[in-house]
Amino acid sequence: LGVAGALWLLRRAARRPRLRHAARALWVGGFAAAAYWVWTIWVRDFEHWSIAYGLSMLALALFPPLLGTLFKPRYLWVMRGASALAAAVALASGYMTVFPEWRDARAYEGLPRNYGPYRGAHGDPTGCEFGAIVVTIPKDRDPGTVPTAGAGDLTIDPLRHFTLGDMTVYGSVAEWRDALEAPAASDDAFLFVHGYCNTFQDAVFRTAQIAHDIGYAGRAVAFSWPSRGRPLAYTHDEAEVDAAAVALKNVLAELRPAVKGRLVLVAHSMGCRVLGRALVSLAADGVRLDPFDAIIIAAPDINAEAFRAEIAPRMREAARVRTMYVSAHDAALRLSQGVHGDRRAGSVDGHPLVVDGIDTIDVSLVSTGHSYISDSHRVIRDFQNLLRNPAPARDRPILGRIYDKVRGYYRLVADG
Repeated sequence: LGVAGALWLLRRAARRPRLRHAARALWVGGFAAAAYWVWTIWVRDFEHWSIAYGLSMLALALFPPLLGTLFKPRYLWVMRGASALAAAVALASGYMTVFPEWRDARAYEGLPRNYGPYRGAHGDPTGCEFGAIVVTIPKDRDPGTVPTAGAGDLTIDPLRHFTLGDMTVYGSVAEWRDALEAPAASDDAFLFVHGYCNTFQDAVFRTAQIAHDIGYAGRAVAFSWPSRGRPLAYTHDEAEVDAAAVALKNVLAELRPAVKGRLVLVAHSMGCRVLGRALVSLAADGVRLDPFDAIIIAAPDINAEAFRAEIAPRMREAARVRTMYVSAHDAALRLSQGVHGDRRAGSVDGHPLVVDGIDTIDVSLVSTGHSYISDSHRVIRDFQNLLRNPAPARDRPILGRIYDKVRGYYRLVADG
């Protein structure tokens, strides 16, 4: 409607001076939005794809009226219409990008957006900052979903959206460890390592959602590493994996002795790569920790042969129970497979990857996406049983499970 109205205004501009002024104001606004978009991306993010996009918006808003000077006056309205369309696109893209950030910055003033390896004031030897944060979860939502405020929401509504509440930042890892050791409803804990395209807020919300939906009584710990949180920043996120793995190695060395009950490590997508390299680094450094009760990886975005040769042996050494969820309907891993030119551990090409000592569970029949560990009801139920009672698949009750004796893996099937 906005674009149609702008075109109408521009077509009428030659007859009515006021409409001409309104059309010019619209064009100037679109040009200014495109220029601001370029400036914010250039200064803050240094992402080449975003810079190219911003420059294209700027060019769209600027060049049509310049080209219009080469045409006869009766065709000028066509160029003005093209300029109005470009201006509207620039305004819309600027609004969709700038407004949510401004709204969230006002709502969450002082809270982090992309914490991971910490490069700031405390100088903690682990390379991280530690804290505790409250998450509010709306009652009316489907399990597995994380509704958040979109660009069309003027405010963040706790009745409809996940929200961040009070946050405590600990001055040192010792304070964080003391908080973990304080009396609680349960001495158990799980640590969640998010995948690519997740901000700090995404990681915290997903950790809270998992704990809430499975009724977890222990402590939920989110390890947030500096993903850009943008779909086209895949290579940037990959470049952060090694540094994040070093930080996670240090966190695990502090977390394992602080948790008196059962401790389960959960990783998703590229986060499996972070966790795997952290385990490899612990072994290389000769660090001896009490075994974790379970390691659960879902949709691992890892080279299949590298997983078999390097990471799987470390998982067998580090945990009593090892489980890997895989799917044939994971479009994100198919894209990753195309980018890397090799099979990913979490994909199913004819049959899933099977490694000695690790329970492979194929969820292709009960899921369709990449985040099935948190949004597939069937997988959530199996994951809930595993998190509450870390035991090998053969020893825990799983309804709707089929064991492939020939290839040695499990399949989840729909109820009924």
